[in-house]
Amino acid sequence: MSEIFFLQQRHDEALQCLKDSLVIQRETGIRSGEGPILNNISAIYYVRGQHGEALKALEESLAICLEIGDRFGEGKVLSNMSQIYTGWGRYDEALKVLEESLAIFGEIGNLPGESETCLKMAFTYAQKGDLENAIKLTRRSVEIREKTRHRDLEMNKAYLKMLEDTLSRTTNLGREATHEQTGVDSGIGNIDG
Repeated sequence: MSEIFFLQQRHDEALQCLKDSLVIQRETGIRSGEGPILNNISAIYYVRGQHGEALKALEESLAICLEIGDRFGEGKVLSNMSQIYTGWGRYDEALKVLEESLAIFGEIGNLPGESETCLKMAFTYAQKGDLENAIKLTRRSVEIREKTRHRDLEMNKAYLKMLEDTLSRTTNLGREATHEQTGVDSGIGNIDG
């Protein structure tokens, strides 16, 4: 029911439905069901612009994943946390949790998780202006998605091409600026007259 409310952008109703589900889940004592509910609660807070509340829900979900040994859930939660840090401009924190997420997905052999995390890292590096790392991680994601025949492969290839083109233009502009600067500097003192 919460998904329907969410898709209809009836976020208050979706949130209440999820909170009710969380209460019921906690009454059953089955901790593994709490994490996904908290992740969904976090998503609603996030779209409502309540990023602090979203992060609290994810931190609670992460604690549960650690408690019950849910490595996949842990990787997913860390990846989701990165979106909040990125939104706040705290790129180093975002990259830290993404590196943890990537290590977990690699450890458990979850290729879709690895690919998605590489892309999130690439976006974060691109926002920091580090196109070389963004390209490296996007290439890694594309390689994984080629192996798994992921439906977003062509979109990822287009993103990679855009990054490569941007880096090429930036590099060429830097070379031109250096050449112009060198030309100006070498021209100083060479005035005939």
